[in-house]
Amino acid sequence: MHWVHENQMAFDAAALGFPSILGCQAICFHTTRGLYGFHDAKSGQRGTLTATDVSDAKLKIFAKWVTDSFQTGETGIALYGVINRDEQYNPDAAGNAEWKAVLLGLAGTGALGFTGDVSGARINSHLEKKSSDKDKSAYVQFDLAGNDCTVGFKRWSKMEADTKNKVKPAVQKAVVYRDPVFQPEDIFGSGKVAPVVRKDSSKGFNLNRIAIKQFIKFQ
Repeated sequence: MHWVHENQMAFDAAALGFPSILGCQAICFHTTRGLYGFHDAKSGQRGTLTATDVSDAKLKIFAKWVTDSFQTGETGIALYGVINRDEQYNPDAAGNAEWKAVLLGLAGTGALGFTGDVSGARINSHLEKKSSDKDKSAYVQFDLAGNDCTVGFKRWSKMEADTKNKVKPAVQKAVVYRDPVFQPEDIFGSGKVAPVVRKDSSKGFNLNRIAIKQFIKFQ
C-alpha cells in the first residue's frame, strides 16, 4: 500500500490511497503488474506556462515515469480518473468533454500509448450532504481484487495523515516545478510519506465504494 500525496507518483501491486482530494484528481493506471497512481493537484499558471500547459507537463512526466517503469510483458488494463463532484470539470457536456480530453491525452500515443478502457468518476453527493462548505475533501483508494480494480472513498474529516509515523515507500516520486519546467524528483527530505489513518482508531476505513455505473466511459 502506498499513499500518494499532492503531485506525487507511486506504484503498488495491490493498493493506492490518495489523501485529501478536493480540487485534485486521483489518477490510477491499472496494469497486469499492479497500480500506478498520480495525485494531480489542480494548478494555475506557473511562470510562462498556462494552467493547461501545467496540466499537460505534469501528465507527460507521469506517463514517461510509468512507461520507463514497465517490465517485460506488462500491459495496461484500464485508466481511471476520480474527482470530487464539480471541483474539477463542470458536471455538464462541456466539462465532461474537457475531462475526457485530459484523460485521453494521457492515455494516447505519445503518452502512455494506451488504447484500452478510460473512465472517470465523480464522488457523489454523499459528501455534500454531510460536510460543511469548508470540509468536502475526500480520501480516495484504489484496490486490486484479483484482476478487478475497485475504488472507494471516505470523507477526509474522518481521516488524517499520520505525520508522526512516516514510512519510506519503495516506488514513489514527486513532480516538481523548477523554473521553467516540471521534472520528477525524489521525495523531499528523508523520502518518507505520511500514511493515512482513521481518526477514530477503533473503526476501520469502511470505504464508500463507487459503483461501476457511476463511471463515465471515455474510451
